[in-house]
Amino acid sequence: MRVDNCEVQLRLAAERAGLIGLFGAVSFAPEDVRAVEEAEAGEPLPVRFAKASGPIGTMYVDVYDGGNPEDAGLTVGLRGWLLDDGTASV
Repeated sequence: MRVDNCEVQLRLAAERAGLIGLFGAVSFAPEDVRAVEEAEAGEPLPVRFAKASGPIGTMYVDVYDGGNPEDAGLTVGLRGWLLDDGTASV
């Protein structure tokens, strides 16, 4: 089973965490997105996020089976996030 709409799920997780409100639109490291797409259920993963001006921090996610039989893919769950050193405190 794979993560469906991975980038959308990551963006929604960032929004729920308040990151979009703090920093505006962010992008995710392509290699981290691919790792999440290919992850197995229960696997914790770091996902780096950035603005065009540079890196901001890392979200920590895991993927799990949401239990909905109509949803064939895995779901992204946010565990937390950290700002990179040198990122201004909020």
